[in-house]
Amino acid sequence: MIRKYNYVLLLGGLLVMLLGGSLGTEHPQASTRLVVDLSIAVVLILGVWSLVNSRAAFVTGMALAAVAAILTIATYATHLDWLHYIALFTVLIFFFLTCLIAVYDVLLGGRITINRLVGAACIYLLSGSLWGIVYFLLHIVSPESFDGILGSTRSEQLNEFTYYSFVTLTTLGYGDVTPMLPIARTLSYIEAVLGQLYLTVLVAALVGIHIADRRDLAWRERSAESA
Repeated sequence: MIRKYNYVLLLGGLLVMLLGGSLGTEHPQASTRLVVDLSIAVVLILGVWSLVNSRAAFVTGMALAAVAAILTIATYATHLDWLHYIALFTVLIFFFLTCLIAVYDVLLGGRITINRLVGAACIYLLSGSLWGIVYFLLHIVSPESFDGILGSTRSEQLNEFTYYSFVTLTTLGYGDVTPMLPIARTLSYIEAVLGQLYLTVLVAALVGIHIADRRDLAWRERSAESA
């Protein structure tokens, strides 16, 4: 039963992660880092559950989730920034693998169900979160890459880059955060192009297939009744 609605659970975890990061930033007394890290842990657990169809993918996902959790705990214990960055890089790899597996499952996993359509939404949110981590790590390596980042803590900056990522992915382009260096600009327009292709090609195709399946099922039911 739970497996049947795995993407619904994953969507809930992603919303907890995104909203938790924002609420934690607005209320720093509630420990922004703790809220963000706990919500990411929720997404990792639910993401691992979405990989259970493949034993290799499941083991890989569990290993990445365990490494990220251990590094996060070590960060709190030692206050070493580089541990936090390695943990984020591990989460980045996890999100990327989850996106690949979810795309394969949604497209080639059989009949298009509501759960798989929700999976398409999960892929979109995972992509935005993934790109946000990429921008954040780029900012750490090269602080001149972006203009308009106002946060003073890592969690605040990560939240701002996640916001910038989704603004770019949806091509809203508010302009409050601006890519300055060529690599940052290149990554930004690549994300924007991929975001539009995803919506216009993949999601539209999935919805079309779902509607066609429902019509075919209805036709077969009417044929069976008339026979």
